Amino acid sequence: MQTIKSLKYLLTFCFIIQANAQTMFFNNGQQVSINEGGILYINGDLHNQAGNIDNAGFNFIDGDVTNDETMTGFAANTGLYEVKGDWFNNNIFTADQSTVLLNGGNQLISGTAVTTFYNLNLNGSGIKTQTVNAFVTNELDLNDVELATNLYDMTVTNTNTDAILRNTGFVSSLGDGALYRHTNSTDRYIYPTGSSLGIFRYRPIVLTAVSSDDHTFGVRLANNDPNDDSYNRDELDTEELCAINPNFYHNLYRRNGTNAADIAMFFDASDDGAWNRIGHWQNQPRWENTSAPSEYFDLGFDAIEVFAWDDYTLRPFALAASNPTLNAGVDQFIQSGEVAMIDPTYDGATIDQVTWIPATGLDCNTCIDPNASPGGTTTYIVEVIDENACKASDTIIINVEGAQLLLPNAFSPNQDDVNDIFKPLNTNLATMNLIIYNRWGEEVFSTSTIGSGWDGTFKGEEQELGVYIYYIEYSFEGDNMGTQTDNGNLTLIR
Repeated sequence: MQTIKSLKYLLTFCFIIQANAQTMFFNNGQQVSINEGGILYINGDLHNQAGNIDNAGFNFIDGDVTNDETMTGFAANTGLYEVKGDWFNNNIFTADQSTVLLNGGNQLISGTAVTTFYNLNLNGSGIKTQTVNAFVTNELDLNDVELATNLYDMTVTNTNTDAILRNTGFVSSLGDGALYRHTNSTDRYIYPTGSSLGIFRYRPIVLTAVSSDDHTFGVRLANNDPNDDSYNRDELDTEELCAINPNFYHNLYRRNGTNAADIAMFFDASDDGAWNRIGHWQNQPRWENTSAPSEYFDLGFDAIEVFAWDDYTLRPFALAASNPTLNAGVDQFIQSGEVAMIDPTYDGATIDQVTWIPATGLDCNTCIDPNASPGGTTTYIVEVIDENACKASDTIIINVEGAQLLLPNAFSPNQDDVNDIFKPLNTNLATMNLIIYNRWGEEVFSTSTIGSGWDGTFKGEEQELGVYIYYIEYSFEGDNMGTQTDNGNLTLIR
């Protein structure tokens, strides 16, 4: 360990403290000043136990920085603290217009005192993790690094919309931790939130205040099922919402200011599912719809934006799905034997399942737009289930004018599976009572079971060839004509 007793001017030359083993730069009460152009390279840790370290030059530290007294940027805009280890601030750090570059692997922003950075530049590898609240007054450059605030806050006070820079970097948080930004305009402020816990996700939020008053908004991505945090997805306003995103949600905060803001949530429909609403945990509490959204594509994501939202009392916001809507169309009138083309109007997420009831007379009872040719007036019910398991249903009546009973005038019960049974051929009968008489007026068969018919026998005996008489009472499904009757002759042949 080397103890610095007197080091007042480091101007345009390089001062290197280096040894074969790791060395500690230990300031025990001196004034250490690095002027513009000066370089201090420490092959180890920097511990400012007492005294001042003022840096307007370049201070490269291969190990940790621990400040127990006072460190500054020397009232200049040229100071750079490049740190490969952890940052521990336990007293006064006056950044002035300096830059702190954390350029190692996993690194901590820690200490017993809050650090207010001017420029904070994150680089290297690993995750930069806070164990204390921190502020940036000018520029936060994430580059390709995760800044994990954990249960703490990172607040960027510079109201410039470009105060946060990134390539692929993002800010993650836990619990009540969040990324905060000060705003004073009606411009769009991006919150690059994400998480590497569980499934990696980068899902930003954009907030746009409706006024230029001073506000502070905060955002955190909760990269887990809302149910895990007691925000039950089954507790929702079923009149307006059908489903809540089970994969993640966001906490949104308004720390100061009173005005509303537009909220834009970004997601990847191919990975996250299709959503068309933003739900807010509120009132009872339960998930409720925020307001009519705008949907678009931006920042490489699908986006949903709601406007002038003013309730931040409860923090959870999530992607949601509204109940789909379905209109089967106007009732149609066709002549018996004609085909009705049904073309419903659907609005909702991707359809997963379609069911038409009854299937009678339809060329497809699992298609959204089947063709119908019922034998009589029929009321069809269609139900659609989308990819979020949300349902919608509607009905349509196909009125058949001139509906006819379809009965053969002969049959041949010879066991060849062709016309072996005498019965109505209609598939849309609602009721039926069929009676067969022989030529002497004796009843040889009767049934009221739809689909049943006479097989040409009476008391187990085959009946002779010839002419028989039928009498039938019947009604059609969905028909308002009620029960009808018919009678006539039929011929039994073999």
